[in-house]
Amino acid sequence: MQPLFAQYSHGLHEIHYLGKASWLIVQSWGELLVAKTGAQILHYQPLEQQPVFWLNETEQVLPSAQNNSAVAEPVRGGVPLCWPWFGFHGDDTKPKHGLARTAQWHLQQHKTLNAGSELSRLLFRPTQQPEPVLDVLLQLEISRNLLQITLSTKNVSAVEQPLTQALHSYFLVSDCAAIELQGLKNCDYFDKLDAGALKTQSQTLANIQSIDNIYHHSGTVTIIDPKMERNIVVTKQSSRSTVVWNPGSAAEELAIVREQQFICVEAANTEVDQLVLSPGQNVSLQQSIVIETIDA
Repeated sequence: MQPLFAQYSHGLHEIHYLGKASWLIVQSWGELLVAKTGAQILHYQPLEQQPVFWLNETEQVLPSAQNNSAVAEPVRGGVPLCWPWFGFHGDDTKPKHGLARTAQWHLQQHKTLNAGSELSRLLFRPTQQPEPVLDVLLQLEISRNLLQITLSTKNVSAVEQPLTQALHSYFLVSDCAAIELQGLKNCDYFDKLDAGALKTQSQTLANIQSIDNIYHHSGTVTIIDPKMERNIVVTKQSSRSTVVWNPGSAAEELAIVREQQFICVEAANTEVDQLVLSPGQNVSLQQSIVIETIDA
């Protein structure tokens, strides 16, 4: 599978992609692209594999070392960070899905952890903390066929602080109707397309159309995609909700195309299981993504 950034040498590069200033890391494990706005993962492609994340087709342009000012809209896809709240805030003057995704971030640390550059660790912090009472840090560890995302939050105030959050991952799939999501059977969930009704997932989730479910679930979800000849295994820590989303017929209203080619599976703590951090308390939401090849 041809890498998207084959023209770049191994190492760290600063480029513009989709009009966004970004860090590109190319190593023996593959490629990773992270936007400076929101520390949003825009692209991850393990060596000799297809890309793992979906990006909206209307926003796909060729990578460039120069800024493309014509593309100014927010990028939909990849892995936006929803923090320090998920969804709508009680104060409707505040933006949906929090402040982290529009903040400016800096790359605090970039390390290769062995001589063969087969394991990398990156640490990101906002240039200015968007929520003064909470300190946030993003760590990425990448090796061959493994991406581990850890979003750490510390309450730096003298009083308790609420927190909801999500790693809003848009996984690239062949067709939502052709995949299965294993690991959610028998879980209770809130169906946001049915006024938040509480239901139970009685069967393996398959033939997915419009969906917006918050599952009471802290385990592993495996996206089985025979047409792409791969499984995507999503394992979580410190996550009591798994959000599954695809807009289906509502995609046009959101200016989304190829909606059948992604499924959002998100490590989260949502409004149904809000965290309350004591002064000085730290919590780390983690999502590990492993790519398994299926024999054709």
